[in-house]
Amino acid sequence: TVNNENRLPLMIDPSAGSGTFLIEYMKFITNTLKRDQTNKLKRKRDVQDNLDNWFMPDSRENKWAKDHIYGIENDFDLGSAAKVNMILHGDGSTNIFIKDGLSSFDNYINENKNNFLNFVDDGGEYKKDINGKFDIVLSNPPFTIKIDDVTKDIIKKTFIFGDKDVSESLFLERYYQLLRENGRLGVVLPESIFDTPSQTYIRLFLLKYFKIKAIVSLPQVTFKPYTDTKTSLLFAQKKTNSEL
Repeated sequence: TVNNENRLPLMIDPSAGSGTFLIEYMKFITNTLKRDQTNKLKRKRDVQDNLDNWFMPDSRENKWAKDHIYGIENDFDLGSAAKVNMILHGDGSTNIFIKDGLSSFDNYINENKNNFLNFVDDGGEYKKDINGKFDIVLSNPPFTIKIDDVTKDIIKKTFIFGDKDVSESLFLERYYQLLRENGRLGVVLPESIFDTPSQTYIRLFLLKYFKIKAIVSLPQVTFKPYTDTKTSLLFAQKKTNSEL
């Protein structure tokens, strides 16, 4: 169970690209729970029934992903590639949205009755609306994309960092909006977020709204030849309202 619900964790990548993180997460969950099938005698009947339904024969072993994995990608070609990749790996393509990952939540509409992304709730201590449904965010957001003034005017209603110039701050805020209390975050970020004076406000936001589990500095060559940007991995957990 997850948060007293009989389901697998809900995972999302709001800048999914061609779907790399989605596919690796899908493979990890499938392989882990298939290995666990040897423990059938230790399970309650309803848990075993769910596992039998989620993990069909090997040809449809990722059937569960259609209700538990979400992706958003602004680029049409990359978003289409993500859908195709998920289909080729078994399933999970129904909740990939080719839209801006920073849109308001009511823009993410499909015919899937389990569309957890199209949901808005009161943010409580955090003064903007949230989604608050996802257990896990895994992502590699676009770095240093400048936000034009017209876009700033639009997103100020949705983000407290709507007037800032850097895309990373908006994506970090979006992760907070997406996660439920105690939800977990694993994300690749430029190292400048963690050590430059101009981005102190981002660090203060992280310290206020998240429990930092680890920051892992990566070698500068990690993502060559695609980028020379020095990056780090951030692992964090969303605080509860009472902790805030």
